[in-house]
Amino acid sequence: MAGLSLDSLSPTPTASGNKKPPKSASNQQPWWNRDIKLFGGGLNETFKETFYLEFASLTQAGLDIQSALHLLIEEQKKDKLREALAQVESTLVAGSTLADAFRATPGFTPYEIYSLQIGEETGQLNTVLEQLAEYFRQRRKQRKQLVGALSYPTVILFTAIIAVSFMLSFIVPMFSEIFGRFGGELPKITQTIIDLSGWMADYGLLVLITIAAISTSIYLLRQKTWMRKFGSWLVQRVPVVGPIMVGLNLARFCQALSLLVAAQVPLLRALELLREMIPFYPIQSSLREVEKGIMQGKAFHTCLSQHKIYDHRLVSLVKVGEEVNQLDTFFARLAAQYTDQVEQRTSTLNTFLEPFMIIFLGGIIGVILVSMYLPMFQLGSSFGG
Repeated sequence: MAGLSLDSLSPTPTASGNKKPPKSASNQQPWWNRDIKLFGGGLNETFKETFYLEFASLTQAGLDIQSALHLLIEEQKKDKLREALAQVESTLVAGSTLADAFRATPGFTPYEIYSLQIGEETGQLNTVLEQLAEYFRQRRKQRKQLVGALSYPTVILFTAIIAVSFMLSFIVPMFSEIFGRFGGELPKITQTIIDLSGWMADYGLLVLITIAAISTSIYLLRQKTWMRKFGSWLVQRVPVVGPIMVGLNLARFCQALSLLVAAQVPLLRALELLREMIPFYPIQSSLREVEKGIMQGKAFHTCLSQHKIYDHRLVSLVKVGEEVNQLDTFFARLAAQYTDQVEQRTSTLNTFLEPFMIIFLGGIIGVILVSMYLPMFQLGSSFGG
């Protein structure tokens, strides 16, 4: 394995010799990193975790790849999953490599495809399959935590929007008519709410159309470099959620490098593969500069330190790993640390966000109600006087 050359690991010529190189992951993924989205189609993490774990067990037991795939196809109960694996098997029987068979089947990410390619070319397919199973187990766990942390606040937020819109559209105008009959000057907060209600009646539809147009534009432009750059910049600055997304991608970065270095893939080739495996823009764009720096004779940790996405802890441990020639071990430790950090932040998000959203919703509705009843209180006081 130590004698692997750059050409032997090049993804451009496939095993069949007549396929074009795959498109870059940046052209296949939206700017917020499709692999970490909370909802979406495709083959889910639960299936992939079980599939890779059983695939590894069957190949370790001595079955060839085709026989193992055939057994896995027979045990699938859902037509969608059975058809996907059947397509992998048919492509494999036609003479393609396992990685090419997965590449030709919808539902598998560049991360999986290139991991399998590395496993085949380095003779560590079983190890790669086990690592993919662990990777999807962690992803499923992280997704469950994120959904648990964000679902309740999201419901509260939409409830608040609906409740406030209803009050401004129907309740406040009723009070406004009553106040108009009495005349007199209204409290400033009451007048502000009434003005906001009038503005919503006049421009509410225009606001909805504008939001829909902006959302459509973002979707159509999601593959543009400037949009991916802006989107990743925006995501990183969202409180609590931003660090979680960055931590998830750094965990993937470290996990993938641990696999590549352990497989004795040359560092430059490993970084080139990483650009295809991890579509998160700050990491993907920085790897090009890191490659240039290494080719100029700079140390790996020095090149990483020039980019803010890589924190001081990562750079320091990479430096130690370079000095003792154990980069794979240190990257594995970093991946575990980032995963634990994401779990802690997700737990914190879940703990504090729910009560905050309840207070937020209650506060908005309370302000509207108080502002509507305040003139009545003042009127009652004047009659009492």
